[in-house]
Amino acid sequence: MKFTQLAYMTVLWVVAIASSVVAQTTVSPRFEIRYTTEGAGFDSLGSVEGFVPLFQTPGSNVTFFQGRAFVDNDSHMGGNLLLGHRTYNRESDRIVGTYISYDIRDTDKSYFTQLGLGIESLGNWDFRANAYLPLGNTSEQAAPSIYTNPVFSGSNLNLNRSRLYQVSLSGVDAEVGTRLASLGAGDLRGYAGLYYLSGGESREAFGWKTRLEANPTNFLGMSLSLQNDALYDTRAVFSIGLSFPSSGATRTAGKPSNWGRMAGTIDRLPAILVANETRQDTVLATNPATGQPWRFIHVTGVGNSDGTFESPYAYSEIAKATGAARIGDIIYVRSGGSTSIPSFNIPSGVQVLSNIPEQRIDAVELSNIKLPFSGTTGVLPTVGGTVTLASNTTLSGFNINGASGAGVRGTNVSNVTIRDNRIQNSITNPANLTNLGEGIFLTQATGKVNILNNIINQNANTGILINNNAGSTDLTLANNQIADNFNSIRVNLNGTATGTAQITSNQITNSGTGIDVNLSEKAQLTNLTINKNTITAPTGGTLDQGVNVTAFDNAKATVAIADNTIRKATTEGIGLFLNQNSDTKINVAGNTIENVQGDSFSDGIDLQLFDNAKSDVNISGNTINNVTGRGISASSFNDTTSNNLNIVGNKVSNTTFEGIGLDDVGGSATINNNTITNIGNYGLFFTGLGKLNSTIIGNTIDGTVGAGIQGINISNTTIQNNTIKNAITGNPEKLGEGIFLTQATGKLNISNNTINKNANTGILINNNAGSTDLTLANNQIADNFNSIRVNLNGTATGTAQITSNQINNSGTGIDVNLSEKAQLTNLTINKNNINAPTGGTLNQGINVVALDDAKATVTVADNTIRNSISDGIKFSLNQNSVTQINVTGNTIEKVQGSIFSDGIDFEIFDNANAVIKISDNKVSDTTGLGLYIGALGSSQTFTTINSNTFTASSVEIAAYDSARICSAINSNNKTSFTLVPNDATVTYQVVDAATLSTRNNGATITNSGSGSVANVSAATCPRLP
Repeated sequence: MKFTQLAYMTVLWVVAIASSVVAQTTVSPRFEIRYTTEGAGFDSLGSVEGFVPLFQTPGSNVTFFQGRAFVDNDSHMGGNLLLGHRTYNRESDRIVGTYISYDIRDTDKSYFTQLGLGIESLGNWDFRANAYLPLGNTSEQAAPSIYTNPVFSGSNLNLNRSRLYQVSLSGVDAEVGTRLASLGAGDLRGYAGLYYLSGGESREAFGWKTRLEANPTNFLGMSLSLQNDALYDTRAVFSIGLSFPSSGATRTAGKPSNWGRMAGTIDRLPAILVANETRQDTVLATNPATGQPWRFIHVTGVGNSDGTFESPYAYSEIAKATGAARIGDIIYVRSGGSTSIPSFNIPSGVQVLSNIPEQRIDAVELSNIKLPFSGTTGVLPTVGGTVTLASNTTLSGFNINGASGAGVRGTNVSNVTIRDNRIQNSITNPANLTNLGEGIFLTQATGKVNILNNIINQNANTGILINNNAGSTDLTLANNQIADNFNSIRVNLNGTATGTAQITSNQITNSGTGIDVNLSEKAQLTNLTINKNTITAPTGGTLDQGVNVTAFDNAKATVAIADNTIRKATTEGIGLFLNQNSDTKINVAGNTIENVQGDSFSDGIDLQLFDNAKSDVNISGNTINNVTGRGISASSFNDTTSNNLNIVGNKVSNTTFEGIGLDDVGGSATINNNTITNIGNYGLFFTGLGKLNSTIIGNTIDGTVGAGIQGINISNTTIQNNTIKNAITGNPEKLGEGIFLTQATGKLNISNNTINKNANTGILINNNAGSTDLTLANNQIADNFNSIRVNLNGTATGTAQITSNQINNSGTGIDVNLSEKAQLTNLTINKNNINAPTGGTLNQGINVVALDDAKATVTVADNTIRNSISDGIKFSLNQNSVTQINVTGNTIEKVQGSIFSDGIDFEIFDNANAVIKISDNKVSDTTGLGLYIGALGSSQTFTTINSNTFTASSVEIAAYDSARICSAINSNNKTSFTLVPNDATVTYQVVDAATLSTRNNGATITNSGSGSVANVSAATCPRLP
């Protein structure tokens, strides 16, 4: 809209120029472009101008239209339309003219218009005068109002207001001048004049102006002016323009003439003059909530009048102040005097503020206004009883001392603020046992509830107590100092109560519970945040609990407990108790918990699940030190399997019991990247009654009494990339294993762990029932006693892959024991590197035992075993066991013990039935045999011995009692084979016995014993039942 008139004007004069080309050419149309530097009341600008004769009498007069448009250096536009008439007197060579104009200007902040009038007389001496008359709105506010210096007056708060306006100036100017000299094809003229400007409420000035005008050619015109006035001081302005066709020449046929000036530009101000004006006044601060002026009722220790600033009420008249207050008022209490304020009730919608804290309010005019006299040093006004709140109230800046019952109380209130108070010495009211001496006690507090920056000390009961059973609350408890009460902060929501709660940055020093939040029935907290609080025991005393969160019945909550510091608790640092059908999401992160010194159940963080409670709990980044119980404990007393527990990135040290312990937790557990050191029990202990799926990755466990990781009744567990070291023996049940799992079923993956310097077995698995799919891979196991041991008995079944482990230990490298009715449908032990520790010895490389009715299919392949003092690989097959065994591609070196220390040793007893293939192994440097197979009792064995290399060692295959043994021996290196049918009841069966030496590179074949050696075909050898 601002540019509509300008655009319309521009079109008009462009059309006029075009149409007037056909007019008489005595006075011709003209087009001009011009640049003018900054001047008084306008910025530098560029302009285009058109001059169009409308009516003329050749040589005598002309009525013309002059249009002009400009853009200043801030891209703001303006212009004018001008209608003028000039007459020429040939005898006096003088032009007399007059004009009327309409001007517009857009300053971005304002849009101004004006009417212009002027006369001129041009000859040997020139005279011209112009008048400028603003139209419409002549002032616009150009910047936001500035409000300062709040002061009380009566019942109001006054503000000084300062406003910056842009005002368009009216004015008149007049000048006279003459031709000073010839200049090229034109001349140089000089002018001097006076002007007067006025506008707005205070803008007025007289000024003078001088000007030089040069027209050296018919096309070029220049001007330089100097002026001075009280508004704009001294200004110099330069202007230059080009005209097409020419105008401005003042000589004709070599003689001076003013006729050429008939088409010249009307000389006047190039733009509407605009000045800045600051207007100041005083206004009342307005309450944005009511739209009415803020109203203050003043109270002082020595007042005695009507509550105005000049005549305040006295402390003893607080009831008059509250009685006079209405919604939106502030009762402003100034410190002073020796008397105390009696108990009082705050009316609904009223704030009661003292001047000791810095008090700020918002007004329509200005936000965050600091009230006069507030923020001063001094003593808080004392209230000698209870302050009772109503809805939409604020209490700030009082010393509430010695109340009978609660210091501050509110029932069925909403939107209350309690801040910057000292509340102390509240005592139990014997007449009403519901008032037990709390600092602050709110019941059914809904809406926004803010309890901030209070000091709450030495009250008989809880520092802050909130009880709600309905409605929604947005609760903030922040920056309070709570000390030497019984409990500190307690929030109880039940019934249908809902809301959010922020409990943050409080300093708590009490003997009871630091922060206690309880939800029951259908209560819900969509966001409970407990963060950055410091909770500790009082000097010389103890703290019961740091933080306690309880959810009962059908309660629901999303909880964040973060960045708190908790010291010297005797129960738990943080306790989470989830019951019945509650449903919670909980994040416990970044807390520091130290010196929890109670009993064995005093844990750093304790999570307990009951009934059908559902939870999604994350415990991460906490630091827990010096705890008599567990560092982190999670216990389940229900059958729920939908829980999700993440324990990640915590640092746990110096606990008497487990670093991290999980009891019968169902669902899934992720235990990753924790550091657990100097633990008086297991580093990580977890049980699941077969309903827990666990992922344990990237933990560092150093210095435990008992196993570094112990699991009982677990399923589908991954243990990867952990470092476990320095576990020691504590008692017969705590032997110092690295990893010890009992009844581990489902998929069990133990891989890429580093297990060093533990007192007992590196990895121990004990199962007596259920099915497991076990993978032990790429572990580095060194300087423990034994390395890997798997014990299956009872009805345990499954598969086991033990592969690519690096083992350097003094006991047995890999030990697998099957008994009773245990079965492994696939036991693969391959690509392991088993060696003695540096400077020590290895007992056995691999040991596999099958007892009772155990069954197994076993592959021992591509392992490297060095420096054992017993057997490199040993199988003990007993009772009614049934096994199919493939020993292939292994390298066994330096078996340096006794004459019974063999490279590969098979001992088959009782009624055991075994099919054994031994192939492509390399055995060297043994003090015993390269290969020994001994069959006793009524056992049945079929052995295939192919393509093995026995260096500096021999092979002995022996049968005792009524054992049946059949061997197919082919393509082994040249060595000695001793076949021993030891007893007369034994017939040793050899496949193609006649060519045995030839088929084994000329091996020496020796028979001994009282039995016989029979030549048979492979088809007659024993097979698995």
